[in-house]
Amino acid sequence: MGAWRCDPSGSTSVPRRGSARPVPEDAAGQVRDLVDGVYRAESRRVLATLIRLLGDFELAEEALHDAFVAALSALGGAPAP
Repeated sequence: MGAWRCDPSGSTSVPRRGSARPVPEDAAGQVRDLVDGVYRAESRRVLATLIRLLGDFELAEEALHDAFVAALSALGGAPAP
């Protein structure tokens, strides 16, 4: 189970760390779409938290970007940069 699953209630379940494996190209697009939706829904809140924790807007933006790139790569949706 290398991809996220959504149940009818709209909640998502994430595979356990290390369980992600490469997914077929069509599934990779679905992973990218799901991560994009999570990014749009949660990035402002995560960025605000990172700004409070790090005290630096630019560093917080970079950390946010790096976290989502790492998540997408771990789920097999994109190559690691």
